[in-house]
Amino acid sequence: MLSTLALWSLLAACQFEESDVNWPVVPRSQFADGLIPPPDVARTPADDDRLHAVSLFATGRLHENRDQTHKALRFYQRAARYDPQSDVAWRDAVRLAIGLERQEDALAYLLLGAEQHGVEFALGKQLLAVLLAEQDFDRAERVIQTSEKLAREKPEPTEAAAWRMQLGRVEFLRGNYLQAADIFTATLKLLSTPDENGVETARLQELLGDMAEFRRLLAESLLGAKRWEEAREALRQAFSEEKDKPQLSYHLARIARGQADFLRAIQLLETALNSGDLEAGAAPYELWQELYEEIDESEKFASRLRALSQKQPSNLPLQRFLADRAFRQRNWKTAADRYEDLVALEPTPPDIRRLLEVYHRVNRCEDALGLLAAVFERTAGLDMVEEQLAQLVQDRECVEEMLRRRQENPFWKGRPSGAIAAGLVALEVEDWQAAQDNFEAALEESPGAQKATVYFAWGNGLLAAERLQQARDVFRRAREEIDTPAAKALFSHQLAGALALREQYDEALAAAREAQRLAPDSLEFQEREAWILSEAGRTDEARTKYRELLHRWDEEYGSPGIRVALRSARALYAYLEAEEGNSEQAEEVLEQILDEFPDDAGASNDLSYLWAERGQRLHRALELSQKAVAARPDNYAYRDTLGWVLHRLGRHDDAARELSAAAEAEKDPIVLDHLGDVYAALQRDDEARAAWQRALEGFQQQEDTQRISAVRHKLQTTAHSPDTETQRD
Repeated sequence: MLSTLALWSLLAACQFEESDVNWPVVPRSQFADGLIPPPDVARTPADDDRLHAVSLFATGRLHENRDQTHKALRFYQRAARYDPQSDVAWRDAVRLAIGLERQEDALAYLLLGAEQHGVEFALGKQLLAVLLAEQDFDRAERVIQTSEKLAREKPEPTEAAAWRMQLGRVEFLRGNYLQAADIFTATLKLLSTPDENGVETARLQELLGDMAEFRRLLAESLLGAKRWEEAREALRQAFSEEKDKPQLSYHLARIARGQADFLRAIQLLETALNSGDLEAGAAPYELWQELYEEIDESEKFASRLRALSQKQPSNLPLQRFLADRAFRQRNWKTAADRYEDLVALEPTPPDIRRLLEVYHRVNRCEDALGLLAAVFERTAGLDMVEEQLAQLVQDRECVEEMLRRRQENPFWKGRPSGAIAAGLVALEVEDWQAAQDNFEAALEESPGAQKATVYFAWGNGLLAAERLQQARDVFRRAREEIDTPAAKALFSHQLAGALALREQYDEALAAAREAQRLAPDSLEFQEREAWILSEAGRTDEARTKYRELLHRWDEEYGSPGIRVALRSARALYAYLEAEEGNSEQAEEVLEQILDEFPDDAGASNDLSYLWAERGQRLHRALELSQKAVAARPDNYAYRDTLGWVLHRLGRHDDAARELSAAAEAEKDPIVLDHLGDVYAALQRDDEARAAWQRALEGFQQQEDTQRISAVRHKLQTTAHSPDTETQRD
C-alpha cells in the first residue's frame, strides 16, 4: 500500500498551472454572460454561493499577486468549498499548497477536486492508496467514478479501463465479491480484443503496475462469490510460477472445502503447509482445523499440528495460531508459554494484551507487573493494555500480591519502571498511599533527568483520578526539583492545568506564564493561558490572548502538530466570540478551520448552528450539518444542530425526528428546548409544553437565568394561546 508521503512526492512533481480568472459560475446556456442571472431571474442560494466563490477567488488572486501566498491559499480554498462544481479554485488551491509545501492542504483539496471532477490516473492511483488505507471506500468510489468519466470523455479508453480495475478492488475490499468478480472479468476481457475497444495492453499494464495482483484479486473475488470452477481457472493463471505452488495449493484447498471435498482439501492444504513457504497469516491454520473438524478427526489434527510446530519453530503465524488455540481452549499454561515466546520474538500489541490476560487468569500477578513495566518502558504509559488493566484491577487480591512482590522481591531494586507500573495500578484501585510509596521508590531509583518521567506519570495519574490537590503538589515538587528549563516549563504547564481545575485561577495564570517564559516557542504553553482566562470567566482577556496566539502562529506550517493545536484554539476562540454575540467574527474563525480542514465535523457543526441561529445561509448550514452527522452519527449535539437547521428551513417533521433522536441520546435542556419549539410549530402543543418543562428543569439545574426566563415565557404563551384553548374545547 502506498503511503501519504508517496502521494505527496508525486504531487510535488505535478504541474498545476495558474487558472484563468475568467471563471463562469453558472452555466452559460442559462445566463448569457455566464456570471450573474438577468434581473428577471431570481437567484438561488446556489447562485449566491457561486458569486461568493468568484469574489473569494478574485481576492485570493489579489493576495497572490502581492506575494501574500498563505492568505491567497485560504481564499482559494474557501472558493473551492463554496463552489465545488467549479474546476478552477481547487486546482489553484492544490498548486499553491504544493508551492508552499503544505502537504495536508494539498491532499485535502486534491481529494475535493478528484471527487467532483476526476484526476489523471497516476495521481488518482496514489490518492486511492491513501483512501483505502483509511478504509474510506465511499470517497474512493466517488474518485473512481468521476475519474473514469473524465477518462471516457477525453477519450482515454485504456485509462478508463484502469479505473474500472480500481473499482473492482474497492468492491472486493467492501466484501462485494460478486460485483468485484464481474468488474474484473469484464475489464480483463477487453485485453483480448484491443482493436475493438481501444484498450492498449502495454499501457494498461504500465498504469496498473503488477497485473498479477489483479488476477489474484479476480481469483479471490470468484472464491468469495463461490464460483468454484471459474475461481480454479483464475487461480491457475494467477499462481502460475513455481514459487507460487504453495499459494496455489492453499487456494485450491479452499475450493475443495467449498465443494465439500474435505479429504482432497486436507491433502492440498497440507502440501502447502509442509512447504514452509506459505504466506497467508493465520487463515490456513484455521482452515486446517475446520477441515479436520468436518471429518471428526480433531485428535489427528492436534497431532499433526504439534508435528508441524516442531518442524517450523520460527513460523510466527503458526506459533501465534497455537497460542490463540491454547487461549480459546483455556489451556492457560500452554498459552502463557507460547505468548511469552511470541512477545520475546516480536512484541505486538495483541500478543502483549493476551499475555497480560493469561497472567491474570493463572494468578501470575508479579509476571503481570513485569509485563506492565515493559509496556511502560516502551510506550511511557499503559494505554496499550487499558482494557486488560481494567479487568485486572477488579481482582484486589492480585493487585495486593503485585504491590507486595514489587516491594519485597530484590529483583525490582533498581528497576523504576516496575515501581511506576505499580504506582499506576495503585491509583487505579484508589490506594493512594501505595501509589505514593511506589512513585517515591521510582524517584529514588531514577537518575537525574529521568525523574521527570516519574513525576509526569504520577501527576497525570492523579489528574486522571481527579486527585487535583495531590496532582498540584506533585507538579510543584517536580518543578522545584528538576533544574532544567525544559522540565521547569513542562511542569509549570502541568501545574497550571491542575490549579485551573481547582479554580485557583490566579496561581494557574502565574504558572502558565512561567511556562511561556521558559518555552516561548511552544504554542501549547501559550494556549494554556488563554484557556485558563476563559475558564476564569475573564472572557475579554481570553479573546485577546487567543487573537494574539492565532496571529503569531497562523502562518507556521512546519509541524502538523501546530496546525492541529491551532484548529483547537480556533474552535475555542470561535465559541467565545459567539457567546459574546460576535457572530460574524465567530463565523470567520470557523470558516478558517474549514479552509484548512474541510472535513472537520466540529467546525461544520458549529458553523451550521451559528447560521441557523441567525437564519442565514440555511442551505449551506444543512449541507454542513448533514456532513457532521454523517461523520459522527452518535453525537447528539450534531444531530440537534441538524434538527434545528431543518426547523429553520420549515421542515418541521424532519426536524422533530432528528431532535427526538438527539433528546433520547442526551437529556440536554437546549435540545429539549429546540424540540419544544418544533412541536409548537407542528401545533403539537402538549408535547411542546412537556419538552419545554423538561428543558426548564435542566436550565434551573444549570442556573441559566436567561434561558429560564425564555422557556417560562414560551410555557405561559402556549398555555394561553387561542389554538390551545380550541384544542381543549
